[in-house]
Amino acid sequence: MNFLLTFIISKLLVLGRNGCVVIRRMSSEGSQLSLTEEDLLKELRKTGLKATIQRFEILKVLLRERKHLSLKEVHEKVSKRLPTISLSTVYNTLRSLVEVNLLRELNVSGETRYDVNVEPHVDLVWLDTGEIEDFTGIDVAALIRTVEEKTGMKVKSWRVEFHGVREDKE
Repeated sequence: MNFLLTFIISKLLVLGRNGCVVIRRMSSEGSQLSLTEEDLLKELRKTGLKATIQRFEILKVLLRERKHLSLKEVHEKVSKRLPTISLSTVYNTLRSLVEVNLLRELNVSGETRYDVNVEPHVDLVWLDTGEIEDFTGIDVAALIRTVEEKTGMKVKSWRVEFHGVREDKE
């Protein structure tokens, strides 16, 4: 890694250590995990992908936003820090991060969105607002294990989504 990139990433990691960007997610055992920028960098390195500033910034945006962003939304937000980054670079980076399981891709209502939570969970799609929310109140990991045990299938990909509207509770 060149000196400038190392310097930039080390400065970004200081922000992460101070708790600037932290996401809470559920582990497959049901306990909460905190994923910081430093953890993200370690995970990126484990995949064998180079830890480029573009990959790191894209992952940071997705962590910070805590939403399931579209390609255009990711590009818009990353462009604030990296003004010369192209839409195609963001697209290719997102694709490579999905391929190494650092992101999950969702296609909701014909639009692709990206999720940093790759642990088994349910996605709640709110039809009235278009929002997508992670729901961890169901043990999806146990569901996957049950499917594998009862069918002999080795599950490679899965998706559990509920689509609905909010009910007025009076």
